[in-house]
Amino acid sequence: MAGIGFELRRLSERGLIGQVAATGHAAFVTAGPWLVTVLALGLIQRYIVFVVTEQDAYLLQALIIYAFCLTLLVTAPLTTAAIRASADDLYERHIHRIRGNFILALTLGCLVCLGLSLPLFAFGFGLSGADLMLASAGAGAIAMVWPSIAFASMVRAYLVISLSFAAGLIISVGLTLALAARELGVGVQAAGFGAGLGLTAIALASTVIGTFPGAMPSLRQSLLHLALRARNHGAMVCGAFLAVAAVWADSWVVWAGPLGKAAGNGLPTAPFYDSAMFMARLSILPGLIAFLLSVDIVVHERSRALMATIDDNGTLAHIRRRLEAVRQAADSSLTRLILLQAVCGAIVVLLAPAFIEQAGLRFEQLGTFRVGILGALFQAIFIAASTLVLHFGRGRIYLGLQALYLLLNLTGTAISLALPLHWLGGGYFVASATAAVAALAALRAVLASLDRLIFHDALIIRDASLGRRRPPHSPIAAISKETTS
Repeated sequence: MAGIGFELRRLSERGLIGQVAATGHAAFVTAGPWLVTVLALGLIQRYIVFVVTEQDAYLLQALIIYAFCLTLLVTAPLTTAAIRASADDLYERHIHRIRGNFILALTLGCLVCLGLSLPLFAFGFGLSGADLMLASAGAGAIAMVWPSIAFASMVRAYLVISLSFAAGLIISVGLTLALAARELGVGVQAAGFGAGLGLTAIALASTVIGTFPGAMPSLRQSLLHLALRARNHGAMVCGAFLAVAAVWADSWVVWAGPLGKAAGNGLPTAPFYDSAMFMARLSILPGLIAFLLSVDIVVHERSRALMATIDDNGTLAHIRRRLEAVRQAADSSLTRLILLQAVCGAIVVLLAPAFIEQAGLRFEQLGTFRVGILGALFQAIFIAASTLVLHFGRGRIYLGLQALYLLLNLTGTAISLALPLHWLGGGYFVASATAAVAALAALRAVLASLDRLIFHDALIIRDASLGRRRPPHSPIAAISKETTS
């Protein structure tokens, strides 16, 4: 995805309006579906109680949350494999394959989510008939959003992304409330919510497909191509799945614990915990935006300069200076990210009593909300550091970091449930802090051995060119090949 930050930075250089536009586009690029879903759920929760019973309102909210979680888990590895395959195809000048990669990821994600949501909603929520089919169709529509926004970001359709999500938010909320007012079933209401995001996905998908016109490979060729790329980038694909699971792990534990609450025959959620933590996690947006606009740009620029120096047969002293510039860029960029996230988090924590009711929360949730803000600070650090590890081609380390975060979040949250209520959220905070420290340590180790890693990859590429072994599929190798080209 490198290059998104460059385009947004050029937009931000067009004065104050350009800076505001770049920030808004970056917010939708980094967390569009999540941001829209949290805002839509908040609006629906505020107004739907006027037209349906509290139990039906809670059942609808639970359906949407489970659909959101399911679609993220299913589409994360598919989207990652498709984006990585498309990046390779761009380098190899096989542009005709990209459209097939996108359509395949979009279709597979939608179909798999449809297939899984049918038994989930039937046995987990007791839906049947039209309600079951429509609720599952809503989940399938939500599943289309994730690959669509990834590929729309790849082709830099930022205005389309922002406008599509704004329209999707309005349609999701308005349609859901209108269907609820007509006393239609909860499955129909969930389908109305999914329809808004589905229209967003259609707008994004049409932009992507229009960017890559022409004939596509056959379905069999596209499947084989995507499967091969997924195997070559197995650590990255598995890491994407574990990254999503790690984010949801604390919620799963709380849902299964004493705070879990089920409406009717539905599966449990924990409104006391979920609403506070969903709002708290929105505070990582400043860090993610800073990462997109600054960290990715600076580190990528320095990495390209380093590889150009190596390719031009630079002296060892010159190469070492370039290496040190890469290390300094990573350190300084992460420092700025941490400072920005810490300042924003501190402001939100201090002002929380003033706006907590306006955010749809209760004062009893203030402690959980504040702990969640602190956890979000370290989660932003973890995301940035682990992504930089992946940027330097260390897919297995990235996979290990995501597995560590998942384990920590599961065990930490389970332990926190045995403590008094004011400790709620402490497991997420400790897990995020520990994982952030581990990610920073892993990044420092990668940066310390970066020269050895680069030349090791270069030797493998040379051997591959001589037919001795397959080249590595790492960003460092891609940068080296791109610079040589």
